[in-house]
Amino acid sequence: VPVPSADEQNIYNLKKELLDIDASIVAHSNTQRAAMQSARGQQLAATSLALLASAPWLVRTAAPWTAEHTAALLRRTSDLAADADDDLFHVGGAPSPVGYELLDAVAARAGHAASYVRGVGRGAVPA
Repeated sequence: VPVPSADEQNIYNLKKELLDIDASIVAHSNTQRAAMQSARGQQLAATSLALLASAPWLVRTAAPWTAEHTAALLRRTSDLAADADDDLFHVGGAPSPVGYELLDAVAARAGHAASYVRGVGRGAVPA
């Protein structure tokens, strides 16, 4: 039985390593594909796309966060959510959504673009 040369052995080892890496990538890809085909995965994708469109700054900021940091943000923001009958949604005691005029005025005084504040307000206050 001929003994392989050192170069042949190195080539064999590298090919085996590449096959192992390929198998790992295929397994990871299959796992990710299955997750995205589930209802939860599709909901996550839709939420992610909406977040990219409405708050790209948050996506850039949160990208390096760990799952623990993200969960902490979710807990903290969930605490801020107001009930539908909260006084926040009533102007002068009468049920009324906050109008764009008020959002524009607040935005102008704060030095922000009205359309940005409208986008944020639209998500928090029913129109």
